[in-house]
Amino acid sequence: MTSNHRHNPFPVAEPYDGIYAHGVEVLPNSRQLHISGQIGIGPDGILPNAFEDQARQAFENIKATLKSADMDINDLVHMRFYILDREHVAALTKIRKQVMEGVSPAVTTFLVSGLVNETWLIEIEGLASKKLHDCPSIESEKNRYARLL
Repeated sequence: MTSNHRHNPFPVAEPYDGIYAHGVEVLPNSRQLHISGQIGIGPDGILPNAFEDQARQAFENIKATLKSADMDINDLVHMRFYILDREHVAALTKIRKQVMEGVSPAVTTFLVSGLVNETWLIEIEGLASKKLHDCPSIESEKNRYARLL
């Protein structure tokens, strides 16, 4: 369960295809994780050719980074997507719906002329936030520090 609050106020139009929130409020006493742009290269170092496969792997990289901080996709409050081709928007929307499982962070999607490597078709950034009392790693750090005193 996330400690962040999604805002989709009236009279602002409903979010496009229900895949984002107009605003996400990060509550006090939360820690944040800024996730650098993730691309479609897997842990094996392989970059698939297809946009869909690169997008899925970039999401897996986001999820792995979240997990390393004792977070998950429910803690995402903002995402930025950089894609090269407007034709990929529908595929990205479909994959986002599958991966995000109803989680709606604030989102911005950019159509760009290129990424750092010409074989990359997508790059995804994220920002996550989780209340301190929901973070096992913070509690273990507090306990470790207390033992040192």
